[in-house]
Amino acid sequence: MNAMKKLQYCIFLLSAVFISCSEKEEFPVDKVMVEVSTLEFEAEGGVQSFEVKTHKNYIMWDVESTVDWCKFKFSDPNGYYSPNKIFYGVGSRSVTIEVLPNEEGKERETDLVVRWNADGQGLEPIYVKTKQKFKYSTELSVSPQEIDITTNGTRPILSIEADAYWEAVDIPDWLSLNQEQGFGNGKITVRGKGDESNSGKFTITTQGKSIDIHVRKWGKIEAYIETNGADNLDGILFQEGLYNITKKLKINGWMSTYDFSVLKKMLVLEELDLTDIQFRSGVNELPPYALTDGKFRSILLPKNLLALNTGVFSSCPLLQSIDIPEGTLLLGSFAFSWCTSLEYVTLPNSLKSIDTAAFSHCTSLKEIHIKNPKPFTIPNIVDFQIKNSCTVYVPKGSKEKYQNTAGWSDFKNIVEE
Repeated sequence: MNAMKKLQYCIFLLSAVFISCSEKEEFPVDKVMVEVSTLEFEAEGGVQSFEVKTHKNYIMWDVESTVDWCKFKFSDPNGYYSPNKIFYGVGSRSVTIEVLPNEEGKERETDLVVRWNADGQGLEPIYVKTKQKFKYSTELSVSPQEIDITTNGTRPILSIEADAYWEAVDIPDWLSLNQEQGFGNGKITVRGKGDESNSGKFTITTQGKSIDIHVRKWGKIEAYIETNGADNLDGILFQEGLYNITKKLKINGWMSTYDFSVLKKMLVLEELDLTDIQFRSGVNELPPYALTDGKFRSILLPKNLLALNTGVFSSCPLLQSIDIPEGTLLLGSFAFSWCTSLEYVTLPNSLKSIDTAAFSHCTSLKEIHIKNPKPFTIPNIVDFQIKNSCTVYVPKGSKEKYQNTAGWSDFKNIVEE
């Protein structure tokens, strides 16, 4: 072999060695290669694939996901796709992953771990980062937005309508929610903690909107009771230990004549709210002498009330004012007699009749406010001296009518308002 041929042969050998070394450096025999380092998904999720390549077809490898929202899809012998959190492969092939819709209200990510073992040697894994965006809310509504938590365990339920992730935040420590976050429509049951009365708010929020929920929790000093049927009030007061400590009481539900008599046994009760009660008798009237001798300082009467019968609030010496609700037709005789602290009375437009001595011996009475511009005749409803000292306020344009109507004409001070 002449010198020229020897030189060409050496150059060929060197080139082969260089190419061989370059190939090994680019794709070592004992490793696998992944074409992608990051996969990105929209909030709705979806399916993407990436390639895993090996130098030899017998190299075994696997890819693992550590989260439930990112899984692999592979074909079984029957051609069906099944979700799984680990994918096994041999040689070069494609890997398909499925990402579920993002219901977390924030961007999330995870690492897919590619592992293999060549010639019995453990090697460093490859990580494929998987990122997913979140969906901004365009719709959020919550109902109701004002709730009462009763003393005897009623648990209000909030209905939420949303098109994305939502969360309850800024929850007072005296409240407990059965669910503090969710995706889409949902319901939250609200419970109170402790015996004290509290009021405050928490917020239902999404990335785009927020709604405040105002809460009043009634304790034992200020109690709110739902009777769930007539003749139950006595048992509830006893069970909850409210008889001797409750100063302010709101009642919702059915009440009987017996239930009214129970209220008079509450030794320290000062404020009574009957706005939302229902009458078991079917007749929306407070029974005769139902709350006589009570120690109430203020009373809110039922909004569906038609009549206050004889002596219903007689001898309630601490009662300071009374507002008869619109819709009431009759004020019975002696209804408020001997309410010696009563100063202010409001009579509705609907009232058609006031019976004798309805306000007799109300020695502190200062003002009577009347909503009806058309006066009707009344008997003696107050003591003689009160007619001189009490001011009767009537609608504009009706003063002269009252001055010329029997019973009202006896009052010396009639003023329009």
